[in-house]
Amino acid sequence: MSEPDIRGYATGVAAFGVITYVALAVASFGVISLLANVDVIGEADAGVLLGPSMIAAAVGTTWILWLSISRRVAPEHIRVSFGAALGIGLAAYFAYVLFGAVVYAIATGELFNLAAFSAEQLVSPFAIVIGLISLVLTILYLLMLAQRAHGSVRPKWPWEGDDEH
Repeated sequence: MSEPDIRGYATGVAAFGVITYVALAVASFGVISLLANVDVIGEADAGVLLGPSMIAAAVGTTWILWLSISRRVAPEHIRVSFGAALGIGLAAYFAYVLFGAVVYAIATGELFNLAAFSAEQLVSPFAIVIGLISLVLTILYLLMLAQRAHGSVRPKWPWEGDDEH
């Protein structure tokens, strides 16, 4: 597999990973909210766009880091790294919390809200789930890249011959 091929493949896998990330975040937030009987954002003055923008910040951070790995690491050196996955999961977690805190503080015009909102979100099950989803999807992303970089090909249907490309 040549380098341009793995980069194009990595971009495609990252795009599907982003879609999966958003779907898992929405589904898990709904389940947690329903079972725990809590709102994702407890502040009434936060507005309706704060939660989705926080998810977008976490997903965007993860996506940028995924693409940087595929661009920075030579295809033959791509491996599944739990350390990298943990780092990306933590980056998504903190992006979710910090982006939300900054936007909420700006929206309310009170600097104290930055610290209060951050403290509340750091222990929120929603923030923790955002980080865990990023961690798991990063492991899967790296696994798919490593398999492709080391010669794995797509599976074929029984009726597909070797002459079809």
